Amino acid sequence: RSSNIHAGIDIKTQGREGFPLKAVSDGYVSRVKISTTGYGKVIYINHPDGKTSVYAHLKKFSAPIVHEVRKKQYTTQSYEVELFFEPSELQVSKNEIIGFSGNTGGSSGPHLHFELRETTTQKPINPLLSHYNIEDSVRPVIHSLIAYPIGEDAIINSEKKELQIPFKKINDSIYAADDIQAIGKIGLGIGTYDRHDNTYNKNGVYSITAELNGTQIIGLEFSKIRFSDSKYLNTLIDYPRYSRTRQRIQKLFRSPANELEFFKHQEDGLIDIENGKDYAYQIKVSDANNNNRYLFVP
Repeated sequence: RSSNIHAGIDIKTQGREGFPLKAVSDGYVSRVKISTTGYGKVIYINHPDGKTSVYAHLKKFSAPIVHEVRKKQYTTQSYEVELFFEPSELQVSKNEIIGFSGNTGGSSGPHLHFELRETTTQKPINPLLSHYNIEDSVRPVIHSLIAYPIGEDAIINSEKKELQIPFKKINDSIYAADDIQAIGKIGLGIGTYDRHDNTYNKNGVYSITAELNGTQIIGLEFSKIRFSDSKYLNTLIDYPRYSRTRQRIQKLFRSPANELEFFKHQEDGLIDIENGKDYAYQIKVSDANNNNRYLFVP
């Protein structure tokens, strides 16, 4: 997103409010908050496996939670409240109704914002890795390939500026780019997104890796993030290009200011092109259901 990294998944509710929400597993309500902004009415449930599930933008809570919330509201004489509970106070069982979906807080339409977090660190975990039976047989999409001259003397296809590189479809999973003629230190970037079955929403991909001559030189994996990662968001994409065109190009190299934790490889992802040598560059984009798309760049 333009201002932050989305910490969970948004689940459609047919444009309606009031669907019953069930706890994903046994645990206890550890926190409840009501706000006119942000997550609106939100419930946090701690589970024995060390995870916390989060249910945001609710219309209302279940009766036991409402009882506790109203006591706090009357005491503080405030609609906006935040409560914390001990493990013995508000225990819940798997599939127990904890509230009803809504459109509260900073929501722009009825839906459920759902998160999983590590309880101890509160780091968001990718919920799609927990196998909630979301239908997904669609491969991620790669729609753009950009080459960047990084070194002072770098040249790409006789140009000293970034270039869009054409590519063509080989089969359902593989694309091949036109040859790149270059010298010096260069980097590549892609425009990419993912889709699930039965919806046209453009979602983030799960992982991206790039190999040069069979050796991985960069990798990103969205299995876990930090809320503080959002301040590095503009180092993740080609921000100058986004400012000009509103097109988000995911850089496949790490900028010096980029401290994003979900980069899984220590290399910077840049390519040093030497005169007279050939290079084979392979990009693999995957979703959480292991649907893959490949782009080969000679």
